[in-house]
Amino acid sequence: MDYQNQYNASNAWNVNLNNGNVNNNTKTNGNQVRLVSEFCKDPEAPGALAFLEFVTSFMEAYKKCIKTKIHNPNAAFYALRGLISTVELAEEVWNGTYEIQGGIAFTVRKPVWRECFAATLRDRIPHDWVMDREIPVFETFFSDAITANRKGMGTSYAIEKVEEIIREMTEDYTRNDLWLFMGDFQGFFMNIDKRILMRKVRELNAKYYRGPWPEILDRLFAQITFNCPQEKAVKRSPQYTWDEYIAPEKSLYGRDKWHGLAIGNLPSQWSACVIIMMAVEIFARYGIAVIITCMDDFIAFVRDKEEFLRVLPAIGRDLKEELNITLHPRKRNLQHYTKGWKFVGAKGRNGRTYVSDRTIRSMRARLHYLCSVHDLEGVWRSVNSYFGIMAHYATYNIRKREADLILAEFGRELYFDGNLTRSILRKRYNQRERVKQAIRLSRKQNINQVNQYRNVA
Repeated sequence: MDYQNQYNASNAWNVNLNNGNVNNNTKTNGNQVRLVSEFCKDPEAPGALAFLEFVTSFMEAYKKCIKTKIHNPNAAFYALRGLISTVELAEEVWNGTYEIQGGIAFTVRKPVWRECFAATLRDRIPHDWVMDREIPVFETFFSDAITANRKGMGTSYAIEKVEEIIREMTEDYTRNDLWLFMGDFQGFFMNIDKRILMRKVRELNAKYYRGPWPEILDRLFAQITFNCPQEKAVKRSPQYTWDEYIAPEKSLYGRDKWHGLAIGNLPSQWSACVIIMMAVEIFARYGIAVIITCMDDFIAFVRDKEEFLRVLPAIGRDLKEELNITLHPRKRNLQHYTKGWKFVGAKGRNGRTYVSDRTIRSMRARLHYLCSVHDLEGVWRSVNSYFGIMAHYATYNIRKREADLILAEFGRELYFDGNLTRSILRKRYNQRERVKQAIRLSRKQNINQVNQYRNVA
């Protein structure tokens, strides 16, 4: 048997695998099997190389997705054959045969009752792949008025920005011609028109996207956007929670295929920001140039109160006609800046920022319950969560009162750092430290047993 490697159009290097002899001979000799060809000169090679690059990009999305979801049983089951499954998934997307599976639907009670959807890990990988390419495009379109989802621009940034703008527009609280309009959009996620969204995203992609596979990106984003998860999702919460606590205008069930995005999916969160940015542009059209938004909650900064009240109906009409979103008729508050403001879990007045009353009530109710059942781990985790948030605001006295109550119940098991920003479990009560100690002890015992056997031998 010979191994043949191409030398030129008519000749090739031949290796006789029986004796190892090498010679340059013609390709017309019989009884030869050509095992290898020049891949780079294969007319199908460019397409194969492009597909391999596409698969590599999907593998990156898979690794990113599995990193935070591996604790989930379904994700762990997918990871058993993750490489093979992801290659098959990439091939389906490449060929246009990919179909979105059914995820799960559930309801949450706090801070208010709402409906959420969660996609399977297999569908989260295309979500991550799409958004890795769309987020830079969206960032080019967004202004500093959009703070939701953006890296380094979360709720803390939004609250600080509100305070900064008030200080700047009032010249360090020396001017009085500033009013704050705090509003909300009614049934925001469920009323988003997917057709309006898709037209805007395609426009942004054509203008800003310069990466590979633009056709696949547009096709996959449209497939994710126009998917109706309520048709296939398995409900993990009792049906009565939908019937009794979820208003029809806050649920995808009963919505048509052109309206509504699923709360909980990554593309939905960023797509909502695109619609919000378009709403910001409508406000700017009427001279309201500065709005800080955190999803559908926003604050508008108004110089002329009478003029703003005059144009507000026109703003509402444009929002409805152009974006199909409605200013909430009840959640509207226009007041002078000296009377303070409330926004995304915080409130402020005259240069000082406090945590909202609802956050304080939720913290006290949670800690009271955990103390009553003597749940040490629960108290420790809840305290660190709430105190970590409250440490950003003027809340030292509130934290001091709660810390004293907790220490009265769990003083032997935990303690607080000097600034009351977090609680620390003592080592003998820390389950993680106890497991580590048990592992170290087991290793030490095994080493001692091995040494004893060696001495006996």
